[in-house]
Amino acid sequence: MKNYILHWRNGETQRVSGIDIGDAFHRAGYSSDAISALDYYSTVKETKFGNYTVEKSDGSPVEPDAMYFVLRIDTDFHARVALRAYARSVRASDPDLANELDQWIESCPLKPSLESSKPTQ
Repeated sequence: MKNYILHWRNGETQRVSGIDIGDAFHRAGYSSDAISALDYYSTVKETKFGNYTVEKSDGSPVEPDAMYFVLRIDTDFHARVALRAYARSVRASDPDLANELDQWIESCPLKPSLESSKPTQ
């Protein structure tokens, strides 16, 4: 299955999936008449890290060639280490962001059942 973003003439976007764009359109429940309300569609670039879809909270499209990596800090010790390293790296240029990241990590303890993923020293 391929993923597509439908860009409607009213400015809204919608993610759909199908074998091809026609199949995706059909699976989303649209008839061929609805195509006239569509401005254009784009294909979602898939990577080997394609476990997540990143969308802007205001609904505007992300840049088609942008690359993102999602970290889950409540269950993954190594994600927390990576985020702390990012906070250290950005501290000189954006201390507020670095402090917010530090506080966020501290406010979100690693779930006890996954403590065993922490490396032993």
